[in-house]
Amino acid sequence: MSLITHQRTLVAEILKTSTYSLLILDQYSLTLVNTLFRLIDLRRLNITAILLITDQREAIDAHAIYFINSKYSDIVAEDVNRDLYRSISLNFTDSISRAKLEELAENVSSTGKANTISSVFDRFLTYCAIDSNSFLISDGILLYMKNHILNKQTDNGLTHKNIVNSLFSFFQNNEIEPLMFTNHSLLQKMKNNNFSFKKKAILLFFNRKDDIFAPLMFNWFYLGFVDDLLDFRVNLINYTKDEKENTFNLMWDDDFYIKNKFEKLDVVSDRIEKEHKEYRMKIIEKNRNIPSLTKRSEIIKGHMAIVLAVIDRINELAYDDFYQASENMKKDEIQALTGKGNLELRKRLVALMMRENLSETDVGEFIQNNEMDEKFVDKIAKLQLIAETKSQTPTEDSDEQENLSIGRLQTNSYSNLTHNIFNRVKQSINKFTGNTLLKCKLSMQLDEIIKELKSNGLNLLDKKNKKEICYIENINKIVVVVEGGGCLREMFEIQTLMRNHDVDIVYGCDYMINGNEMIKRIDSMS
Repeated sequence: MSLITHQRTLVAEILKTSTYSLLILDQYSLTLVNTLFRLIDLRRLNITAILLITDQREAIDAHAIYFINSKYSDIVAEDVNRDLYRSISLNFTDSISRAKLEELAENVSSTGKANTISSVFDRFLTYCAIDSNSFLISDGILLYMKNHILNKQTDNGLTHKNIVNSLFSFFQNNEIEPLMFTNHSLLQKMKNNNFSFKKKAILLFFNRKDDIFAPLMFNWFYLGFVDDLLDFRVNLINYTKDEKENTFNLMWDDDFYIKNKFEKLDVVSDRIEKEHKEYRMKIIEKNRNIPSLTKRSEIIKGHMAIVLAVIDRINELAYDDFYQASENMKKDEIQALTGKGNLELRKRLVALMMRENLSETDVGEFIQNNEMDEKFVDKIAKLQLIAETKSQTPTEDSDEQENLSIGRLQTNSYSNLTHNIFNRVKQSINKFTGNTLLKCKLSMQLDEIIKELKSNGLNLLDKKNKKEICYIENINKIVVVVEGGGCLREMFEIQTLMRNHDVDIVYGCDYMINGNEMIKRIDSMS
């Protein structure tokens, strides 16, 4: 079962009630619920209204389900003493401390209203599945949604305590015992957690400081374009169409998104066209399952609008030229980008030029021609990753180099999208061939670890801090946790590893970061 489907089942059991109820959430649980459920799904669970714990709320004669962090226990006591609801079921997304629980009990008992609280549970749901094999920790979602990832307090990732709590929640709910392979300081904290499950997973930690270049790479797959060129947050895509702001919600059961998120844009376009043809045929045949067809049509139309928004941004920013220059690293292609795109794209290209150890003359010339601050180069150099990353980057023979151009597209409005436009999209984009070689440091290291598991085995630490030689057949999956910001390029390359090695890999992180956000982080360095 996929992570998101499994978590949806867990949360549905918490929210399901035999009587009509109110749902009280905090910002994190609101994002979690929105990721897992549509409004109609909540109605089927007998949820009639959703309210935020931090908002001013009026008294309602109804049962209320609280799905919140334990730090709001004081507000719960106030709600009980104000007789806001007929009865309350408390579900903490984390684990409430004994001191807080005793304080809550004392506050509501002193007014004789303790019976209002019918149940109290620790749910250990401080992680949010965002995909079949990817998840974010709870606080990371709030940073991601609020776009506060550049806050100095989070430059090195969230606190180890929060990460460990979320990992405990993840392993507990998925009934997996982790075997740890890392020299990361988080290891000592994870050792203290007691797991006892039949399924075992290798747990690996990775820090963004060890590879700043992965988020800076130019993407060529559908979701990568969305993340780089549109406003993408967890499961929401914001884009502009006809000078109007639009939002598209990626839901857990959007199988078109699930199947196509890592596909080339021309493949996505072809499949959209195929879906439209099938829809028209079924309507002509007077198919009786009209509601299902309508829902499917709305999903495909949403993806169609997103593809067009992506293409418009590609044209506007010359993103295809930046991609091609970053792959080929030819001086004439690089210098031709002078004045194109935006400052963030040009800085990303400079960073990748340094990663590939291009001459200081070429780098300096591009910086000077684009009137960029030379301090940016110094900041990249200070991270001391260029030579190490370069030495581990796969090389290609010159005769294997392909034309990696995305192509320029001219798009009409959404209402005029027809078969001819799909043909134009196909003709323009099919020149673009995605590079599926492993380029991220994380995926290259993971590739070596899997090979070692298949051959000689690895010395790992179990829950009793004992060394254990582990082979690939001894584990259920590999769980990779990135501290300091995960990125879609790593997620894509992990998909490649899963296909190549036939092994289940889960990718977790404190928050997601794209190329433009990584540039802002580097710029903020002193």
